[in-house]
Order: sequence, then C-alpha cells, then structure tokens
Amino acid sequence: MKPLQFLRQKIANRSRESDQRSQNRVPARYYAYLHAATGAVLSECLVKDISETGARIILPMTASLPKRIMLRVTGEATPMTASVVWQAGTKCGLEFKEAGWA
Repeated sequence: MKPLQFLRQKIANRSRESDQRSQNRVPARYYAYLHAATGAVLSECLVKDISETGARIILPMTASLPKRIMLRVTGEATPMTASVVWQAGTKCGLEFKEAGWA
C-alpha cells in the first residue's frame, strides 16, 4: 500500500482527539521534497505528521521557504500544493491548498 493510502485509512479509523485542527493528524516518518512553484527542488524534508488538510515537516537545516510550495512524498507521483503557515527553525507547518491528496 502506498504511504498516503495507508495514512488515509489510519485517519479514517482514528477517533477525534481534543485538538484545534479541523482534521486528525497521523504520526508519520516519510521523506519528501519541497518544490517551488517553478518545479525547482528547494529542500529535502521529513514529514512528521500529516492529515487531509496539512502536515508538520522538518527540514535538514534552517531555510527561508516561500509562502506557496509543493510537497512531494517519496513514492508518490503527484505533489501536494501547500502554504507554509508557520516556521520555527527547521520545523514547518503546511496547509494543503486542495481538498485532500491528489
């Protein structure tokens, strides 16, 4: 099963926790790449948790990211369009701009 299919199933089976997010986050450990709107690779990253609407990632080093990026999880053909909603050092929060995963 592909990584994102597995996560979708896990999210569907998980009970609602006391969290302010609109969707449950599932712990993850997936390697991914961040791309600029032009398609150029910006950085590698590690997806720490993910939901239908966003993800928390860790960069290998502090870097200034553009507001709009694409996240391509290793093993997935289609990247997800996202906005960087917060960044603290090497940690970043992403909000996916399209409903769910492509």
